[in-house]
Parts: sequence; C-alpha cells; structure tokens
Amino acid sequence: MATKPSSLPRATTTHLVSGIAMHHIYCDRKKSYIVDRAQTLKLGGFYVFGKPGRVVVEGERDDVLRYERDLRCLRWQKIQVMGRVACNERRLIVETAPTDSFMLIECESEADLFRRLLDAQLDEIVATLKRPFGAPRTL
Repeated sequence: MATKPSSLPRATTTHLVSGIAMHHIYCDRKKSYIVDRAQTLKLGGFYVFGKPGRVVVEGERDDVLRYERDLRCLRWQKIQVMGRVACNERRLIVETAPTDSFMLIECESEADLFRRLLDAQLDEIVATLKRPFGAPRTL
C-alpha cells in the first residue's frame, strides 16, 4: 500500500514518486508544460500522451507536490493523483539520463510505462494507475 506523505516523519519522506492520471493528453501546450515543468523542478520519470494520459514523476517531496498542484491548475476533462510512494532514494532509473540528473521520458504505450515501473519495483503505482477515475486514492 502506498504511503500518505504527510503521515510520515519529514526525515523519511525526502523522496516521492507520484502517479498521475488524465482522461487524455493531446494538447501540445499541455504536453510541453508537463515536460518543461518537470525539468524546471528537477523531476524525473515517465509519461504517456494520448488516451488515457499518464505521468509518473519522482524527486524531492516538496517539488513533486508542487508539480501535482501546478498540473491541476491546467484545464483537464479529468485529472487525479492516483497514488504516491515515499522513499529515500531514486527509484526510476532512466537509461538515457546521466546518473546525476533527472529526465522525463516518453513511453511508447501504457504497457511500456507499467513495465518500467515494475522494473523499478513500483508495483503500488502500477496498481493505482490501473484503477478507474473516482476510485479511492492510495495516498
């Protein structure tokens, strides 16, 4: 079960992984914003544009929470933070990124995204992203 970040002592939640679901992501402006805002906040992870849209980011706790808030400010048919996992180390390793940097990388499909998350042992995020919108969140 994913852990609610605010319920953990601050020292144990230095790093956070967040799974965000959107009904779809087709707008070029939103696509650019998703990638550019993650880069500005030094977040890494993966995304899938199209229908459904999925974004999974990791980074410092406060930066991830800020990113979630910033995305929600855009107009969406539906957007929901499906789950979060608190951890003390980097979990999403992007093969093409230098080890000391973060990048947001496009996945070929939702199945590709889920495979990458399972490889990172983030089964909880996969499970939350597979749930329908409106289902109780695991935060």
